[in-house]
Amino acid sequence: MSTFEKLIIPFIVDTITPGDLTKASGFIDSYTSDPDNPTGDCEYFLVYDDSVRNEYSQQRALRLEACKNLKRTYVKTVNKKPYFVYSFWVPYPINKFYNGTVALSPHQKEKLLRFWGYANDVVERAISSKFIIADTKHDMPLHECFTDLNGIEIQKEEMVSDETVPSFYFYIILRLLVIGFLYY
Repeated sequence: MSTFEKLIIPFIVDTITPGDLTKASGFIDSYTSDPDNPTGDCEYFLVYDDSVRNEYSQQRALRLEACKNLKRTYVKTVNKKPYFVYSFWVPYPINKFYNGTVALSPHQKEKLLRFWGYANDVVERAISSKFIIADTKHDMPLHECFTDLNGIEIQKEEMVSDETVPSFYFYIILRLLVIGFLYY
């Protein structure tokens, strides 16, 4: 979890507790974008191991589903393992922090302190600084499958190196062009 994500989470997900961000509850990581589902909206993603089923994960699921900023939930498969993704709207004025400069009001600093406690380096930085410059770009890993125009899910080929990425996208673009010419 990045510094930026630690700074903004108490303001986006009002029903979350620090215990919901532990391995026992299935927490994997948080992200600021999902390249597989680009929307153009300011969103915040929490990703959980979908195979973790215990009291912590059940309580966490109830709390997160009750959040007023919850946009949607979905399952994403990465490395042949399913993950449960919570997508949240980022409310104003927190969405203005996505420019990389986080300037918290005294009230927001107090809320951050109540959420994380004193023994957190992010809280110490937030309390002692007027603003924090933070990297806001944290992309979620890519999904292993894609859906073609007929709604059929197709498994991606194993990528050996970065050189296969352009060829994969070239194939998709070429296929869309061919289909477009056939219907034109």
